[in-house]
Amino acid sequence: MNEIIQYLRDFINDNGKRQSFVFIYEGVDTIPLPVEVKEIISITANGNPINYTLDNNIITINDSLNNGDIIQIELKYYKYSNEELKGFIRQALYYLTIYGYGTYTIESGDEITPELETNEKYLVADIASILILENYTEKRLPNGMVVRYPKNKSKRQIIEDLIYNFMGNPDYYSVLYIGDDSETV
Repeated sequence: MNEIIQYLRDFINDNGKRQSFVFIYEGVDTIPLPVEVKEIISITANGNPINYTLDNNIITINDSLNNGDIIQIELKYYKYSNEELKGFIRQALYYLTIYGYGTYTIESGDEITPELETNEKYLVADIASILILENYTEKRLPNGMVVRYPKNKSKRQIIEDLIYNFMGNPDYYSVLYIGDDSETV
């Protein structure tokens, strides 16, 4: 599932935006963050780095601070949480079943059965991206290619065409360069 989530983030260009949060310390050592954290860049109190832990988008401060200290958090975050993306991935798997590609279930631990091949993971991520994006008729792929769909087709019709094209050509995604490693698939 994590691999599909990363492919999906690549398709929808949700690979992290930078943001700052500023808090005034009032004796509470936990700070829930309102975004899905990709990376903590820095956390300071009055301009000095502090020790912290991050778990489930909750920062726990491990240093002693005084009431009124100003805490600044610099981070990269995702627009969509992993849970939101998993919901779109579930919908994409549902479309595969509807259009006769296969029947998939998500087991505990988010394992998809039967296991998907790499190109099938791209297909699932692509379908999920169509479901997410408002402008689903045009999309820039991670390798720079632009895919345009007819504007008079609904999302459902585009997904149906995509699945049938994939069924006729399982190497449909073999030209993509996805992820930070820029590996050829």
